[in-house]
Amino acid sequence: LGTATGAQPIGPQILTATGAQQPQSVRGAALPQAPRNKFAINVNYTWNFGPGDLILSGSYIWKDESYADIFQRSYNRAPAWDQVDLRATWRSSNRRYQIIAYVRNVFDSLGYEAAATGIPLSYATVSSYALTPPRTFGIEVHYRFN
Repeated sequence: LGTATGAQPIGPQILTATGAQQPQSVRGAALPQAPRNKFAINVNYTWNFGPGDLILSGSYIWKDESYADIFQRSYNRAPAWDQVDLRATWRSSNRRYQIIAYVRNVFDSLGYEAAATGIPLSYATVSSYALTPPRTFGIEVHYRFN
């Protein structure tokens, strides 16, 4: 209805079967789920040995707050978050096999893939989020048969 804080009503109200509707301008609004800022860095280092190579890798990601839709209301906002990932790869000198060990979200931090549209009620506001996975770790083994 164009009555929320930050609304940019334009033009006259339109009467519909469900009541008066107020068109709103979305000029200057960000795209849904598009943060204003995002920073990511990855560092790799390779040690070369006779039997193969050891590659260590670390990544850091920071993502600014983002909104679930073009109407940037507090109940549609996903907070800023960050994450650290680590990876170690052993690759044989003949490139026949490699073993990868990894940890994603090393510090088990809470991250937000997306905010779902919030619902303002008369007594509270309900927001929901799609969360990033918790700390995960694993080992992969790759073998080339040719």
